[in-house]
Amino acid sequence: MFRIDSSNNSSSLPAAAAPGTPGYFITPAPAPGVSGTDVSADWLNAVQEELMNILTTGGVAPVKGTNSQVLAALYKLFAPVRGFVVMTASGNLVVPAGVTQLGVKLWAGGGGGGAGGGGVGAGGNAGNCYEGLIPIAAGSYPVTIGAGGASEIAGGASSFGTSGSGTYVTVPGGNPGGAGSSTPSVGTVGTVNAGNSGANFIIYPGSVGSNGLLMASGNWQGGAGGAARAGSRAVGPSGNSTTNTGGLPGNYPGDGGSGGLGTGAGGAGAPGLAIFTW
Repeated sequence: MFRIDSSNNSSSLPAAAAPGTPGYFITPAPAPGVSGTDVSADWLNAVQEELMNILTTGGVAPVKGTNSQVLAALYKLFAPVRGFVVMTASGNLVVPAGVTQLGVKLWAGGGGGGAGGGGVGAGGNAGNCYEGLIPIAAGSYPVTIGAGGASEIAGGASSFGTSGSGTYVTVPGGNPGGAGSSTPSVGTVGTVNAGNSGANFIIYPGSVGSNGLLMASGNWQGGAGGAARAGSRAVGPSGNSTTNTGGLPGNYPGDGGSGGLGTGAGGAGAPGLAIFTW
């Protein structure tokens, strides 16, 4: 797309003549004395400037001989900006220009299972999960992915944005399972700052790990790990008083590890995860 550049053009847009009666083009008729429609400079200038305004608004510089620039400008103006980002490690999320709302799914790390402690350990709690829609502007935002807890260690918190900003979200990791036959504690609900409170988000608390079982028959069962949002429980190992087996790790992001048997350590909780869509 390029403005007319023949030698007899005007360097400025001429004033348009007074409007006439609107109508439609016709071709010359075969009868003598009937001519086709005259194409005026006013009409051609109007068409040219309508097209040039599309390029200018779309941020496309006119280049002579390139015949796809109007299409490129229309695509930039009206094509939706879409993205899908999965983060398994801490880093920065770059939100491109044109994005005004960000879909966020954020899992915290799962707690580690309890060690056998000479008996059976309890399963670790799953980390909490945040799911919501956040008003956003273009820029770079820090993302922290909570680590899965080792044996008897809590899972790490996951967060998005900067504390005190209108885009800050944090969800705590799952508490660890207790050693021996201790009862695991319940995880707390994640917090969201006041700028994002309302109906645009939901927090799914991770489920609680189960206690280990010491049955009269002599069979032992390590406590199962808690399940995070869309996750599943890590089954505890089974055996008897002479079995020394470590617990199994969490399966899905945020799941808790299962409890160990005898001298076995608790299974590690699964690390968190972040999914962003726009």
